[in-house]
Amino acid sequence: MSGYFDIHTHVLPRADDGSSSSAESIEMLCALFDQGVSRVVATPHFYASSDEPEEFLLRRGASMDRLLARIDEEIGKDESIRERLPDIYLGGEVEFFGAMSNVDILSEICISGTKRLLVEMPFAPWKPSMIEELYMLRIKQGITPIIAHIDRYFGFFKSEMLYDMLDNGIEIQINADAFLRFSTRRRALELMRMGMVHYLGSDTHNMGRRAPRIGEAIVEIEKRLGKEALKIILGNGSYLAKGAAPLFKVEDR
Repeated sequence: MSGYFDIHTHVLPRADDGSSSSAESIEMLCALFDQGVSRVVATPHFYASSDEPEEFLLRRGASMDRLLARIDEEIGKDESIRERLPDIYLGGEVEFFGAMSNVDILSEICISGTKRLLVEMPFAPWKPSMIEELYMLRIKQGITPIIAHIDRYFGFFKSEMLYDMLDNGIEIQINADAFLRFSTRRRALELMRMGMVHYLGSDTHNMGRRAPRIGEAIVEIEKRLGKEALKIILGNGSYLAKGAAPLFKVEDR
């Protein structure tokens, strides 16, 4: 399986707690490509409690510019690197906050070219009011929230909340590592088997402890659930990619 759209990565250099340099970013991107990923969304963290939206967008843009400059430099040294790089899209991982549906600038943190926004929920018991706020984001701004790494909230939400979100068009992303850890594998597979997961993401932060492992997860999913499960989740990514706009496209470099 190849051509996957990884919608959750921290590959931008020095934009958050992810990649520490442009060199590491390129290493991460090549690793993702080698694992079957042809399109990547860079989703640096946005925290409303400490980030001003305008400053975040400037920081994200400057980081992307540094990365593109380094990519051009590396391609100049070794043309073959071009063939190991996925297309890059911009987005963000927005920490949930109250009244976020009233903040219009969030549309600029959506995955480029789309109205889909990766949202990091609280690492504490969820309240119905939080789910209601996500609904309002759709109603007021037409933004579809994508819940980031659902596997990291096991124990913080009730099953009916997940059903309610799905019924109201909210989408779910799960981390590759969830299928590789004994503590989360069983429930991760159950959610995918039930059709409650839309996207698989690497959530890679570096080439160390949080290196890309999406290739390993794809192998595990196919072994446990079969190729049809992979076709569905790959198809979701391909559908999303149709409307998305890359900031770096390999064939244009």
